[in-house]
Amino acid sequence: MYMLINLVQDVFESKISKNIKNDAEINRNVAEIVIIAICHKRHFHKSIYVRGFVSRYVKSAVIFDMDGVLIDSEMLWVAREFELYVGEIPGWNRQKQKEFAGRSVDDINRILREKYAKDYELKAFRQRYRDLASDIYNTWTQLNPGVRELLSALRAAKFKVALASYAPRLWIDTVFGRFDLLREFDVVVGVDEVGGKGKPDPSIYLLAIKRLNIAPSEMVAIEDTPNGIAAAKAAGLCCIGYVSDPSYDRSKADMVITDFKQISPEIIRGL
Repeated sequence: MYMLINLVQDVFESKISKNIKNDAEINRNVAEIVIIAICHKRHFHKSIYVRGFVSRYVKSAVIFDMDGVLIDSEMLWVAREFELYVGEIPGWNRQKQKEFAGRSVDDINRILREKYAKDYELKAFRQRYRDLASDIYNTWTQLNPGVRELLSALRAAKFKVALASYAPRLWIDTVFGRFDLLREFDVVVGVDEVGGKGKPDPSIYLLAIKRLNIAPSEMVAIEDTPNGIAAAKAAGLCCIGYVSDPSYDRSKADMVITDFKQISPEIIRGL
C-alpha cells in the first residue's frame, strides 16, 4: 500500500508539474493506478503498459545459452574450427568464421556448401563435430566464473531457469553431467529438438518459452554471439550480451556484461 501511495503522489505531482489540469487525463491515471493495484493485490508479476506510464514487466525467468555463456567453450570452438577450415578453404579467416557462431552443425554444413562449394557428406560432417565436442566438453572447457553463483541466486529468488542451446542434447548432457547442472534448470532445449534449426532462427527459444509457460516479456536471455542475440530478440526476449569473444558485435543486446558479478536477480528482475 505504501508503494501505491507513492505511485499516486508521483502521478499527480507529474501532472501538476506539467500544468495538465484536464479531468479526463487525471481520471485516466487514476484508472491506471487501480489496475496496478489489482495486479499487486493478486500477486501478478507483470505491470500494465498504458501510454508509457508503466512500461516494464517484472522478469521471472532466465534462459541461458551454453557455449560461451555457461561454459568457456566459445574460444575453444573458434580455435578448433579455424584449424579445420584454414587448410581446406582458400582465404579462410576469422571474419568469415564468425558466421558460424551460434549455428548448428547442420547450418554450418549448409553454409560451407552454399558459400564455399564444400560438399561435405553430412553423416561424416556430424561425426567430425561430435569428436571435437567430446574433446572440448570432456577435457578442456570449464564453467565461466560466477555462473554457479548466479544460478544459485536465481533459484533462491524463485526464478525459472532454462537452457536454449544450438548444441545437440548429447553435448548438453555431457556438460551438465560433468558440472552437475541439470538440477539448476527447469527446461533444457537442444537443437535436435527443433529439427536442427540453429540461431539466429528463434525456434530454440520459442520452444523454451512454450515449455516454461511464461510470457516472453517476463524473461531474459543471456547470449554471447550476434546470432544468439538475434535469436533471442526475434523470440521477443530482453537479452543480456555476455562478452566471451571481444570481437563479436553485441550492439543489439539490451545490456552487455563482462562478468556475471555485474548482474543479480534484482538487476535482472528490473530489466
